[in-house]
Amino acid sequence: MQTAKPTELWDRRWHEDPGKNTSRLEYELLDSGYGVEQATVLDIGCGSPEFSFEETLFRKYVGVDISAVALQKNMRKRRDSLFTDVSGKPEYELVRASAMNLPFREGVFDKAISCETVFHLGERFYDSILEMARCSSSIAFTAVQYNIEELQRYNPRRKKFGTLIYVETPEGFEGLVSLSEDEVRNLLKEAGFADEDIEISPKPYLVSGRKVKEIDSRLYVKAKKASGGT
Repeated sequence: MQTAKPTELWDRRWHEDPGKNTSRLEYELLDSGYGVEQATVLDIGCGSPEFSFEETLFRKYVGVDISAVALQKNMRKRRDSLFTDVSGKPEYELVRASAMNLPFREGVFDKAISCETVFHLGERFYDSILEMARCSSSIAFTAVQYNIEELQRYNPRRKKFGTLIYVETPEGFEGLVSLSEDEVRNLLKEAGFADEDIEISPKPYLVSGRKVKEIDSRLYVKAKKASGGT
């Protein structure tokens, strides 16, 4: 089985996508209790978000994506939003890098977030969680628990954390990870987070593009280190 190269896969998707608007998912990852006022924020798989352009939302924003196309769109949107007035805008940086090997020092960010990215990383998804935890004092990400009938269509493979499936794309097979609440909690505890500092909020949602819409569960996950965090 030939797996897809992440750079080719996401460059194509971003070529086809006119540009993602910020969804409520991303704002919910930045909500109360894990807030970002005057914080430094790392966004893994940043794509083309718009919350990075909000005035005075936080002190510094660093967006990371493996796709050069996504980063170019992000920069164009940033440029168009600024016009000639840069007052009140956060310090802003875009970096092309892998979520599994982030080029930042330990603990340099107040918060690391990742929206709709982790479960696309296949067998390497746990490495990305460890990297987020290494670089920041608190993390937040979205995960997905697929409908069991849907999983069975793809010859699921049980892993230490989660269930791995492969979905065919024009570039090859893409690995996706399905995670239950217990699996998310266990992987975060192994990554060094205390159970009382982990928050998981499951919410059902309809997956579009299927003849029969099936309800999966999207998990909003937040965790912060006991010795710090925002």
